[in-house]
Amino acid sequence: MRDRVKRVFANVSAIAKFPAIPVKTRGRGQKGVNLAMIPAGYAPAALDVRHRRVRFPPRAAHAMRATRLYRTGCMSLENSLSPLTTPSFPVAMHRGEWDRDSFWTFADAAKEATEALAAQKMKALENMPVEALREFCTQYRFFTIEYISDLALLLAKLPFGGLRSLLSQILSEELGEGDASRAHPEIYDRFLASIGVPRDRLDRGLPENRRILGALTQEMAQRDPAFGVGLRGMGGECLCQTYLSVMFDHLRVHPYMQENADRIDWEFWTIHTGEEDIVHGELTRAAIDRYIQDEPGALPDLAQGYERSITAWNRFWQNIFDACAPQRSAVS
Repeated sequence: MRDRVKRVFANVSAIAKFPAIPVKTRGRGQKGVNLAMIPAGYAPAALDVRHRRVRFPPRAAHAMRATRLYRTGCMSLENSLSPLTTPSFPVAMHRGEWDRDSFWTFADAAKEATEALAAQKMKALENMPVEALREFCTQYRFFTIEYISDLALLLAKLPFGGLRSLLSQILSEELGEGDASRAHPEIYDRFLASIGVPRDRLDRGLPENRRILGALTQEMAQRDPAFGVGLRGMGGECLCQTYLSVMFDHLRVHPYMQENADRIDWEFWTIHTGEEDIVHGELTRAAIDRYIQDEPGALPDLAQGYERSITAWNRFWQNIFDACAPQRSAVS
């Protein structure tokens, strides 16, 4: 252990200069370092064995805090999918501690955790009764509708710049670029009709999910633009593509979908799980990164908006599972 510490840690005289991160003890009287908590690419500056603390340069210390936050966040995400809990995704950093690197590591880890949990939950689609499957798909349409309205509200609040221009282009595409029949909610409704959902059932949204979506709109109106960027810019454009890709992977292997594949209108899924939406996600990320560089003080609100989106999104889907597959939720 001593040789390993010598290889990893250097410059003990620099201990007092840098922030400290607590380390774990391995057994009675043996001081050990939890090396798994060290972010890739960051070399610790020194080890304070007596006080069981590691000193890192400031940037590495921020990344360490972020790593601890991500792991806490992943646990919170997992808990948020339980029907017995209220979703929580704590943002542990204070206003002055965010930087671009820690924010994007946080965002990437949250997205990966969301994707893994979505994959776990969406497996239920593969064998869901056909009527329940239709109801499940119908409930998603309300997110699509409210997303468009919220994106328009966000655009009205953003300053002129690359992010505003990009999101306005995405909004135009969502609305059919001047052709109402090409608006994405209309395209999705054609998919629903092709799997046997009657038109008179399209407006029967779950009351709790309508409340969630209404609360997001209210927060969009009341909070700063940066919060809205996290909530509907990252949350809507980036997380939405993640969820839809996972949903489609499990949806298309359902026996009913396979038996009727030739007559089902797949256009919505071609748009939202194909290259076009992946490009949207990458362009949105790049535009938000530029926004962060121009407005570094916006990082805390941006992170809070993204956190809010994750918890609301997970609660939204859990409510749908509770309604469409209650017997599964009861034992999960």
